[in-house]
Order: sequence, then structure tokens, then C-alpha cells
Amino acid sequence: MPRLRLCLLGKKNFVEDGATTNDDNMRQTNEEPNEEKSRLVTHLRPAASSDGVMVLDVSGEIDLATLPAFKQALLNALDQSENGRVILNMTGVGYMDSSGFGTLLSANKGLRASGGTLSLVGCNPNITRMIFITRLNTLFSLYDTENDALAAVTPVVADAASEMPAPAAP
Repeated sequence: MPRLRLCLLGKKNFVEDGATTNDDNMRQTNEEPNEEKSRLVTHLRPAASSDGVMVLDVSGEIDLATLPAFKQALLNALDQSENGRVILNMTGVGYMDSSGFGTLLSANKGLRASGGTLSLVGCNPNITRMIFITRLNTLFSLYDTENDALAAVTPVVADAASEMPAPAAP
């Protein structure tokens, strides 16, 4: 028996493909969930011009339903970053709820404790507005482009490498 799905539609009522809506603007369908149409897509890659910096490309929606996948992708980025520097490319994120902001806060707290940074790139106007309203802009570095974030992160990496003691002479 197919599972019944309810989809919140906002204030519009309509009937499509035999589905019905009720007074609470909930749509009931008999269609199976399609895993290929995931609401969140992530891709982890090393930054093009910076050693050890990882870039996590995220697109879709970050909410309670997609949070486990987002958390796992962010943990993978933190684990694979050799120097604790992670750039979160959010140009494809259309929506993020409080659970997403909480995950970013937790990741940032862990990175800062170990000397790392979490930089956000390409946040849409609504997400940027929430970041400023909640004063999270005092914790996160926000950039328009990945190149801007790399330029800001790379000197920190170079400075850390220059502070390493010189190898002992043989």
C-alpha cells in the first residue's frame, strides 16, 4: 500500500493529479517519496587554491527534515579539513530554519575551540537578514564569493604555517 504524504501548500488551494486539499491547506497525495528529488544536495571538495581548506557546496533547503544529511555533510567537511578551515558555499540554499542555524553554531563553536573558522558564502537575502537580526554575523564570516572567502582564509593558513618552528639542522 502506498504511503500517504501531506504537503504544506501555504494559502493556495488546488486539486492536481487527483490529490485533494482540505481547509488547513494540506495536500494529500498517494505518490511515493522520490529519493532522486532530494530537498538537500551537498558536495564536499578541497578548495582550489588553498591547502587543507574544504568547501562544502550546499543546495536545497536546510530544515528539520534535511538536518541529519546537513549535519553529516558538515561533520565530513570538519573531519577532512586539515587546518580547521571550512567554507560553506550556500549559493544554492533557498531556505534555512532554526535547526540549520543551530547546526552552524555548533560547528562554529567546535572549530573556533581548535583555532579553525567557518566561512559562509553566497547566503540569500533572507538567510543573511536572519544572520544579522540574530547577530550571528559576529560569529560567522560572510562573503559574496568563494574567492573572497579563500582570500580571507588563505593568509590565516599561511600565517599559521610561518609560525611553525624551523626544522633542526642536521
